[in-house]
Amino acid sequence: MKAIIDRKVYNTETAEYISGWSNDMSTSDFGYTEEQLFRTPKGKFFTVGKGGPASGYAKPVAGGMSGSSNNFRVLSEKEAYEWLESRQETGLIEKLFPDYIEEA
Repeated sequence: MKAIIDRKVYNTETAEYISGWSNDMSTSDFGYTEEQLFRTPKGKFFTVGKGGPASGYAKPVAGGMSGSSNNFRVLSEKEAYEWLESRQETGLIEKLFPDYIEEA
């Protein structure tokens, strides 16, 4: 998949796959959500996500209803760290963001 956002190309085929997450619902469930985190060759982070009509990826459709959708989202370094932290990806945090953490 590829998207151009703010005149920059984000391409899942040339970016490094970092991690993926799903809420483990069936893809037919309205709340289904799935996201993948990537890093471009120039070090920019982005997610590619998709979800059902009751997910954060819902989009308006005819008749005032919501439908399924997918979307790219550019993340700052801090947002990428927080994405990993919220999914308890400790090993990836230690590898990618050693300057963000310290011993308690």
